[in-house]
Amino acid sequence: DNSTDQQPQQKLKACFNILKHTPPDKTRENILALSYLLGENDREALNQKTDPFPLTTAQCPETHQLFIQTEFNRTDDDQYRSPFGICSVSEFERHANEVFGVYKDLYYGKSAVSSVYCTTNSGGQQQQDGFVACFAIVHQVDSSTSEWNSIHVVEVFSDRHNNVQDGTADCNVTRASYKLISNIYISMASTSNAKTKICGSLSKEVERTFPFKADEHNVGHLVNIGKMIEDMELDIRSSIEPLYLSKAKEIATSELFCEAVDEADMTPGRLHTMMLNQAVLARASLDKK
Repeated sequence: DNSTDQQPQQKLKACFNILKHTPPDKTRENILALSYLLGENDREALNQKTDPFPLTTAQCPETHQLFIQTEFNRTDDDQYRSPFGICSVSEFERHANEVFGVYKDLYYGKSAVSSVYCTTNSGGQQQQDGFVACFAIVHQVDSSTSEWNSIHVVEVFSDRHNNVQDGTADCNVTRASYKLISNIYISMASTSNAKTKICGSLSKEVERTFPFKADEHNVGHLVNIGKMIEDMELDIRSSIEPLYLSKAKEIATSELFCEAVDEADMTPGRLHTMMLNQAVLARASLDKK
């Protein structure tokens, strides 16, 4: 019966739709609640295709470094492996964590946490032919009242039979295709008022093809991936800042205005009218620009 086969798919689709309309900072709890409505396979798909913001961190038992817990480093027994462990870490992953750690320090500071996880993709038997890598950052400020989470998943496909014709006659220079999916979560809360909080998430995707020179540890891939991630984060920040910072300013201004007005005169109807007038004036100023 086709209708019977479609029911699990409809349930999974409905769960994804629910998650889109719920607060991003409650994604982890909502995934757990919705998973009880799904079968085992659909439950796994829900976990793999949804980033449970905010991300959590743990301490490596060997090096005592903090690392980020994601679906890419979750083991079969629901534990999380550290990318800084002495064993079971590839040279590429180790080198990628060192390079991405420098990037994290420059943009977010020493207090931020970064992790890189790498796995061979389904299209290649060797890492040189293709792989998937996850680059994650957690940056908390003001005692965790505000934070930035970013997950960048890069799928790489190398074509060693398609040499770049650049006049160098270097057979090691080839082309690689990169598909980057970035998910950003940002949360801002007032330190004086715990009830005032703004949070949201944004997802973007881009595909690029770059030449790279094959080497033992695929450093050429890191150069291309690093440029894509840097450009993506700059683009997302430029998109987020006008929205969230202006909204935070609007809320703070309205709070100060309400405090300055006599509480006896500030009825719900009057407050609604005041906020509506502010919205109309703000829209008019934007139209003039």
